[in-house]
Amino acid sequence: MSPSDHPMGFCLPRDSNWYITIGAISHLKHMRTAGLFLMVAAFTVTSAAQAVKYNYEYKCPETVIVRYCRNDSGQKVHELDNYCHVEYPDRPRRMSEIAVFRSVVKGDLAVELKNCKGPVPSDPAIAKAAAAKVDTEVFGIQLGDPFSVPACPMFGPAGLQTCYSALDEQLGGLARGPNEPAPNFRTVRLATDKCPSWVSQCMLVVELFEGKVGYVGVFTKGPSVDKIVQDVLAEKYGKWSLSRGATINPGSTEKPSFRVTEYWWNLPGLYIHYEPVRAGPEGVTADIRSGLIRIETETGRKARADEAAKRLKPKM
Repeated sequence: MSPSDHPMGFCLPRDSNWYITIGAISHLKHMRTAGLFLMVAAFTVTSAAQAVKYNYEYKCPETVIVRYCRNDSGQKVHELDNYCHVEYPDRPRRMSEIAVFRSVVKGDLAVELKNCKGPVPSDPAIAKAAAAKVDTEVFGIQLGDPFSVPACPMFGPAGLQTCYSALDEQLGGLARGPNEPAPNFRTVRLATDKCPSWVSQCMLVVELFEGKVGYVGVFTKGPSVDKIVQDVLAEKYGKWSLSRGATINPGSTEKPSFRVTEYWWNLPGLYIHYEPVRAGPEGVTADIRSGLIRIETETGRKARADEAAKRLKPKM
């Protein structure tokens, strides 16, 4: 299946490979510029203000649970006023039914939790990645965890918070038959202040396997930001494992063919593929300003391959 064949218009895999596009930004001469660091921080979500996980039982050694933070519940406040509701279930309670809690600025809280131990990941791929210190978050979405991004409001201003499009899911439901399973993907819209300029329309696609995040696809703006995207990915995942040149055919006699380089990262528990231009067979595409980064867990990759094998198996 080619990306354009998908009924919902998303870029889903046509074989064992997935594809995502990297957006158009003017080329930065120096890799270590402040702008690049900002984009890396936004993509990797490794900054102190972003690295807190909700409803996890951190061991510090006492148990610490972060329930929510103001910005992530839709309130637009300055980061210095972004207080989080933090519970301490091990502490003696004044009232038996109410746990001890306090409010902590999210940035300060992330620093406090930095050396705490979280729960053991249930996904073996994530456990493998964690043991190798591989970053398994993408724009705050934790691979291997249940999908917990809130639904976008049906009415009201867009871009205030990161959310997923419930409308897309509902439209997909109308297109399904009564016995067909619910779609296992979500369209995620990044909050405006958490969206780097190289991400196309601030949009991600998340693929779920048994309710857990197995794949995140990041749509981008094309080859003009190729160098920036390479730097961002290198900062997050280190040196690529494999690269390959590809010829892109714009599908028009008015535009000449050109070359790009694709990159792969084979990391413990994770598989990453970056295409500067998202193209079909023989490199043909009508949109040379669209690319793709895909980040996939080993568990999700295997589940997807198993599903594809079932669909291809001949039936009597």
